[in-house]
Order: sequence, then structure tokens, then C-alpha cells
Amino acid sequence: MHLTVGKGLEQALADARRLKIRAAQIFSKSPRMWAAGTLDREKLARFDAERRAAGIDTLAVHASYLLNLASPAPELLAKSIDGLVVELERAQAYGAEYLVLHTGSSSSELDRKAVIDRATKSIRFALKRAKAPGVTLLLENAAAERGEVGGGLAELGELIRRIDAPERVAACLDTCHAFQAGYDLREKKAVDAFAKDVEKAIGLGAVKLFHANDSKKELGGGLDRHQHIGQGFIGAGGFKALLRHAAFRDKPFVLETPKDDVAADRRNMDALRELAG
Repeated sequence: MHLTVGKGLEQALADARRLKIRAAQIFSKSPRMWAAGTLDREKLARFDAERRAAGIDTLAVHASYLLNLASPAPELLAKSIDGLVVELERAQAYGAEYLVLHTGSSSSELDRKAVIDRATKSIRFALKRAKAPGVTLLLENAAAERGEVGGGLAELGELIRRIDAPERVAACLDTCHAFQAGYDLREKKAVDAFAKDVEKAIGLGAVKLFHANDSKKELGGGLDRHQHIGQGFIGAGGFKALLRHAAFRDKPFVLETPKDDVAADRRNMDALRELAG
């Protein structure tokens, strides 16, 4: 589950214990601001020890939404590379296993090879600069909006292969994004086909994390609009098939569903657990 840390790490851990989660995701800074506050290393060391004691064996930090490692604008690209270095090093300080990244987009370019080349070089450069040996960068699939990189699994897999750092770079798959990019997840046969697509394009071993989100929009809409589990167009049957599929059942799943009331997290966790069986 994505934990809110606005009220402090202690409250986030209390929420995690209450919901009995084993996989968590947080922001280490505001996802909509470039600035990053100073880290309290002693406090973060306590947080790392306490989250492990609480049974959270998978922790991901989600990178800022402002980063665009595929931007054709030199100033934004340079700022994004610097920002990715900061995010990787902050994830290391939090003791996180993963940093999840929306690679970026370039809606103005028709030459996708140029876009992928730019993203490849940018990510490689950031990885070389960052002092974060314990963090694996997870590139997240996109909903195929506005020239986003990785809307198709083949493009995401190509980017990961070109970066050529299998110990440092892998994939995070978002169910809503996949559905919006045209991958049907509504029943078992569709999930079987999706698993084959993932294996061919990325490799099942390179998928380290899932974002579990139902979709407010119909299949292939190209719109990133998350919905509560079982209440969207993927539906309960789709999540049951996904969670129980041999290719995915051992992967950690993190909820990014709407937090529109105080009981929403509990309802979504209960739904996911029931469907997982």
C-alpha cells in the first residue's frame, strides 16, 4: 500500500501495522516539488529497523512526478537527471529496496528511437552519479498518455535492455496503466495473454513490483484514472485472475487506490486479500 507520510513516519508505520501490510510505498519528498528537505539519518535508521520489525519486507519510494528523463528540453532534462540522483540517494537513506520512476514523455517527437535513446542515456548517467548501491530503479509502465515512454510493454522492455544494468534496473507494472494502454485484464484468458506479453517483452523475473489499481475508464482509453479494487472496468474477476496467476502470485502488490475516505484503505486491502485467496 502507498502510505501517507505527511503526518510523520511514525504514523505511517502505525497505519502499516494496523493494516498488516508487507509491501509499502512512500514519497520521500513532495512529488510535485523539486526541492528536497534535509534528511535526519538517525530518524531514518530507526524507521528502517521498525518497518522491518513490522513485517514490511518490501519498501519502495516513488520518485517525483516532475522528472522527465525523456524530455527534449535540455534544461528540464538536466534538472530531471539531477532529480533522479537525489531520489535514488534518498531512497537509499530510507532503506528502500526500490525507487519507482515514471520515465517521462515527449509528445512533440514522432521518432520514438530518439526518445528512447535520450531516456536510456539519461538514466544511465543518473545511475553512475548516484550513491545508492542498495536501490533498484523500477521503471513503471505508462497509460500511453501524451507520448509517455513505456505505454507498451515492448517499449518498456527495450528501454530496460538498452540501459543494460540488470542488477540496478527492473520493472514495476501498474494494472490501471496496463489496462489503459490496451492490455485486457478482465478475466483469466486475458491475464494469461498478458503474462505471455510480459514474459516476451520484459521477462517475468524483471518484474519486481505491481501497483494494484482498478480503472475508472474503459479498456484502451489512455487515461490514468485509478479506481477502488473491484469497482472499475478491470473488476473483481480480473484482479482474482491476476493475483492467483502463477506468473504473478508471488510478486508484491502495492495499492495506489483513491484515499477518498478514512476506511478506503481497509476496504481495498480486504478486497485484494479476499481475491488473492
